Amino acid sequence: MLRRRTKRKRAFSNDPVSGGFDPAGDHRSYDREPAKKVPDQTFLIPIIDRTLVQCARDEEDPYEAPARAGGKRSKYIIHASELGGCTRKAFFSFVNAQQDDVQPSAQAQRWFGNGHAGHRRVQGYLFEAWKRKIGGVTRVWEDVKLSIPSMCMTGELDSVVEIAYRYRYVFEFKTSGKAAFYKLRKASETWETQTHSYMKAMKLTASVVMVECKDNQDLREFWVPFDPNKWAKIEEKCDTLITLARKSLIPKDRDESGCFFCEYKTTCARTKGRIDWATVDEKVKWPR
Repeated sequence: MLRRRTKRKRAFSNDPVSGGFDPAGDHRSYDREPAKKVPDQTFLIPIIDRTLVQCARDEEDPYEAPARAGGKRSKYIIHASELGGCTRKAFFSFVNAQQDDVQPSAQAQRWFGNGHAGHRRVQGYLFEAWKRKIGGVTRVWEDVKLSIPSMCMTGELDSVVEIAYRYRYVFEFKTSGKAAFYKLRKASETWETQTHSYMKAMKLTASVVMVECKDNQDLREFWVPFDPNKWAKIEEKCDTLITLARKSLIPKDRDESGCFFCEYKTTCARTKGRIDWATVDEKVKWPR
C-alpha cells in the first residue's frame, strides 16, 4: 500500500542573527506552538531610573532635561520663586538651614524634567517667532539672571519678550495637571509674587504667565501688570525675614499644604520659635 507524500511546510525564523529571516515569507513558525504571553518586563527603564538618580546625587543635568529639586544654592539669599509660598520655607532657605536627607527619586526627576523640557520647547517657539518676525516679536532673552541686593533677593526668570522694538514683558512658563488647569481663572498668588520680583529687578511693567496642561498640552496665559501695592507687601515680607533672622527668631506663619514635600520639614518640626544655629553652617553675613 502506497502512502501519499505530503509537502512539509517550511518554517521561518524571525531572528535576523541566525540568518533564517525571510522578509518576503510568512513570519509564523509552523514547527512550534504559539508563544505564550510573556509577563511585562523592562529593560531600559531601570537603566534610565538609575541614571536619573545618579545624576541627582551628583547634581548634574543630563542633556539639560531633568530639572533638580533642591540643588546647591547661595547662602543667605532670598529666592524670588519662594517668596509667594510658605514663609517658613523661604526663611529656612534664606538662613541655609539643614535640609532633610532625602534619597533622589527617579520618578520625581522625570516629573521635574517634563516641566523643564516643556519650558525649553515653548522657548523654542518664541525664538522661532522672533526668527520669522511673527506677531511683532523682535527679541527674546532667555534664562535672565537678576538680583536686588538691597533686599538680599536673587532669581532667574524664564524669558523677556520684546515686541516692536519697544515693549518688553516678563514671560514665565508653568505646567499644571488637567484638574487644576481648567479651574484656573487668573495667575496664582505665588506666580504673581514671583513675576513682581522679576519686573521690579528688570524695571518692567507687565508680565505674561503661560500655563500648559500636562495631559493635553492645552495652553492658557494670564496678564500680570505691575502693582505697587503688591510690591510693597513683598518688600515688607523680605524685611520681616531679614529682621527675624537678625534676632534669631523664626516666622510663625507657614503653609501646611506643602509640608509633605518640604525639604525643611524636620528642622521646622523641631524648632521652638528660635533659630538653633547648630542647624546652619555659620552666622548670617548681612549684605546691608
